[in-house]
Amino acid sequence: MRRIRIKCHYCGEYGSFISEERVEVIPEVNLTMTDMNSLNAIAGVLAADGHFEMADILHHIQSETTKIVKYQEYKGEI
Repeated sequence: MRRIRIKCHYCGEYGSFISEERVEVIPEVNLTMTDMNSLNAIAGVLAADGHFEMADILHHIQSETTKIVKYQEYKGEI
């Protein structure tokens, strides 16, 4: 068992809950696949200009956020 705090979507207040099972939290983003393609293009430009560390960070963000966007599109939330 573990204690978790969950934020109410409507009022914004946090409530404490005790969970006996593992709870999976799916984050939400207000982005589309077009935005993801733009991030990938920006990462490409950064890499071309020699900013490899920044390009790697942006590419990682784009990759992880794309997973969330695809999940939301699959669920019909966007």
